[in-house]
Formats: sequence, C-alpha cells, structure tokens
Amino acid sequence: TICFLADRHAQARWLPDDEKKWLMGELKAEEARKISEGKVRIVDALRYPQTFLLIVLFFLIVTGNQALIFFLPSITDRMKEMPVTIRTLAAGLPYACSACGILINGIWAQRTGELRWHTAVPVLATGVSLGLTVLASGRPWLMTFLFCLAGFTSQAYLAPFFTLPTMLLGKSAAATAVGLICLGNLGGFVGPWLFGYLSTATGRYDTGLWVLSGCMLLAGLLATRIRVPRAPHGTKHEEA
Repeated sequence: TICFLADRHAQARWLPDDEKKWLMGELKAEEARKISEGKVRIVDALRYPQTFLLIVLFFLIVTGNQALIFFLPSITDRMKEMPVTIRTLAAGLPYACSACGILINGIWAQRTGELRWHTAVPVLATGVSLGLTVLASGRPWLMTFLFCLAGFTSQAYLAPFFTLPTMLLGKSAAATAVGLICLGNLGGFVGPWLFGYLSTATGRYDTGLWVLSGCMLLAGLLATRIRVPRAPHGTKHEEA
C-alpha cells in the first residue's frame, strides 16, 4: 500500500494526465464552494449538529457490529443439528458476504451520489435481519441465511458514511469531524460486553440479538436524518 498509493492526486501513476487534471479541477471547485459557505475551519466540525448525529450513529452501528463479529462463531456452534463442517462454514460466510456488501454498496453509492440512503438502508436491513434471526431460532439453515444477509449489509454503510464529512466540510473541519466520529468506536467495547452479559444472564443469545437488532434499527432511523448535498456521481467526464 505504501508503495502503490500516492499522497497527492497529481502523483497517482495509474491515472492518465487528462484525468488527473480533471480530478484536481473538480476538487478545487468543491473546496472553493466550501470556503464560500464558511465550512473550512476546525471549529465548524464542533458547531455542526450533523457531526454529533454521526457520532451517535457510528456508536450504535459499532455496538451492533462488533458484538456480532465476536459472538457469531459461538452462536453458530450451538446449531447442533448441523454438521461441524457446515457450522464452521456458517460462521465464516457472513464475513465473505460483508466484503461483497462493502464493494457493491460503495460502487452503487458512488454512481447515484445518494449517500444518506446508502448509509441508512444497509443499517436498517441489518437490524431487520438480526431480528428475523431470533424468530428463526431452531431453523439452523434459515438462521445461517439470515446471518449471511446481515453480514452482507452490516459493513456496507462504510464507504458512503465516511464520505459524509468531506462532503459537508472543508479539509481541516472534515479531519476533525472524522476524529470525533471515531469516538463511536467505544461501541466496540460496549457491544460485546453487553451481549456477553445478557448471554450469561439468560443462558441464551436471543436477548442479545434483540438488543443488537434494536441498536441497528435505531442507527438506521437516525441515518435518515442526515442532511447532505448529493455527491457528484459517475467518474466519466467529457473532454473539452
């Protein structure tokens, strides 16, 4: 990565000169718009309500996702009706689906420019899938399918979500906003701890899954409140 990725757009060896010129022109125009709107200072990230909405949103998502990542192997291990090999496969498939979800939703969001819904819909879908997984208890094959569906959507929000700060703010303010949003990673402690506590207290995973489902549904509903201009979509451009 260090050898291949460039620090600046002008240094990108994989881009033709005309595409470099076009890309840098677009970025300059975008930055000029943000300067005219006054969204360039670090303090803008602190006074902008959407920053704090994104912090809460990210916290809830990470709370749900990290608990699922930590405990999915334990959950699938209880599906005694299935052979060990299939249970092992069921524990790994959602992660493969997750990689596909990130790629597909990222490409789709870039083409449509609709960042809000490409953040909200996958998160809501994950909440619904986890809730259905509880209702499907005792049907291991259906549960496996639903976990794969949850895996496909659970990380798909990443690309559009972390595009939001730079869409809303200038460079310095966007960097500050990303730093603040990453406070939501505290959910990586809260989620697994809460899920483990509930599992120990009840002797079942159902209650914990309902909580994870609730976290994701609440996060998805909050994501619908994101106010962001449509991102420029498509990468093609016409030469003058």
